[in-house]
Amino acid sequence: MKMKMKKNISLVILVSLLFVGWNTFQKNDFIFQRGNQKMIIKLENGQSYIKWNVKSKLILKLENIDPIKLSFAGPGISNLKIENSKEEVQLDILVPKQNKERGILKYFVSGKDSKDSTWTHYFSIQIKNH
Repeated sequence: MKMKMKKNISLVILVSLLFVGWNTFQKNDFIFQRGNQKMIIKLENGQSYIKWNVKSKLILKLENIDPIKLSFAGPGISNLKIENSKEEVQLDILVPKQNKERGILKYFVSGKDSKDSTWTHYFSIQIKNH
């Protein structure tokens, strides 16, 4: 009886660890996917955060998304550049220190799918001190 109980407890622990690990593995706040459309944000500095009062570059890698049909909103966004391939959009961001929304930059993106249905998504990017 004790052996069976130990096996059940071990199984529950193993399943719980796998579930938590899988959810952590799949969670990436810099990826948006809807159907066959996909957008990945990469920060030029290679980090998962940007810094206050430091110009940063966001690189958006696009799959099946027309960059002409995208809208962007967020503090400090400037210099939109669409690469010739139409698979990449670059944005410069300079977040002034007075924007104190919990150290998080909420960056909104809206676009249209192939049926002209509008979608909106936001990314949360952490902002750190120098």
